[in-house]
Amino acid sequence: MFLQWCRDVLVLSFIFVQRLVSWDRTRLRKGTTAETQTLPASLLMKYGLLIILTLLTIVPSFGQDINKIVFSSQGSDEPPTKQGKPLLTVEYLKDDSGNYTATHYYENKRKRKLGTPITIEKERIEIIKEWRTNNLKQFKPSDLGLNAELIKKRAQEKDFKTTFGLPDNLLLQTDSFSLCQRWKMTKSHSTGGHQLEVTIDFVNGETDKFEFGSNDLGMGLFNLRGYFFSYNLLSDRIPNQVYQYGFFTQDNLTDLALTYFKTVECEGYYYNEFTDKNPKRTPQENRMMTGWDFVEYMKQRGKKE
Repeated sequence: MFLQWCRDVLVLSFIFVQRLVSWDRTRLRKGTTAETQTLPASLLMKYGLLIILTLLTIVPSFGQDINKIVFSSQGSDEPPTKQGKPLLTVEYLKDDSGNYTATHYYENKRKRKLGTPITIEKERIEIIKEWRTNNLKQFKPSDLGLNAELIKKRAQEKDFKTTFGLPDNLLLQTDSFSLCQRWKMTKSHSTGGHQLEVTIDFVNGETDKFEFGSNDLGMGLFNLRGYFFSYNLLSDRIPNQVYQYGFFTQDNLTDLALTYFKTVECEGYYYNEFTDKNPKRTPQENRMMTGWDFVEYMKQRGKKE
């Protein structure tokens, strides 16, 4: 409905301008002078063009308006049971101030009132809309509210230490992460865990949906860009009655930033390249990574290029 309305308004505006141009030419053919007759038409035509340009500017803005934001979470039993754990859902609806507020949450279909309403401020919404409009896939730590120096300091910890160190200017490129995580050296999977979903419904009928499973990171399936969007909306804005309410925290975000820099070194990709170049290696050697030295391999690779 909204898109149809936008199309109808634009079509009518174009018709309006065309009629003005036709009217202007007709009056000139009747012998009137350009000085006395074309000025009003020219002014009206300018106003018509101004209307069209204004509509072209505001229509995308209307299309980006959000109808509601939904967060849902469900834990998994370990081992799985027939009944399973309840689906918990929170809906944030737009209020008169332009913020998005949740007053209830749902346990399966049962509605439960929150002791205190929780609000997502409109400033957070505007950031998301800007990221979405620009199709942002490259983030500075400051874009996410992170301290670059803290990331560099924590990168010295054993769990996050990279092979080649961090660059001076930190940048998180989600496409690079998506590519390299598929080449993880080791993958892990566990039973139990959780399944989370963030849904953003726009007034133009479009929907952005981000899903996060407890095994996504271990299996190389994690949606980092979706996490950045969701974090900006929901950090400290999920009621503690809801399972995994602490998923979007600054500590988690910092850990993910450190995981990013380890992942984008893409060691798994280069190890696969190394084994392809050495087809006489045995399966056991490949499995045990016998003779593999990431730093030395990259040095030799750089010399050849």
